[in-house]
Amino acid sequence: MILCRAAARLVRHVPRGLCQVTLSLLRAIPEVSWVLVFILAVGLGFAGTLVLGVHTGGVLGSLRRYASGSIAAPAARPPRHRAPVRGTGGPRRTAC
Repeated sequence: MILCRAAARLVRHVPRGLCQVTLSLLRAIPEVSWVLVFILAVGLGFAGTLVLGVHTGGVLGSLRRYASGSIAAPAARPPRHRAPVRGTGGPRRTAC
């Protein structure tokens, strides 16, 4: 049972961590460095488009991560919100 919980936690947190590291890396490297990498990889014509796409993808991904991180999970809500919902006949699951 303990191994199942550990495996479930690992499956849930490893992809999230990899995505966060990847998005941080895409955003942290300056555009000039990306231009040099892509010029060497694909040539002069298409490098600028790739750089804009990669850097913008990193910025939008980090904004999404910050936005979803600021939303409080149901378990993180303070207990004072539970009593009014239960008092009006609301189900326990929505009050959590």
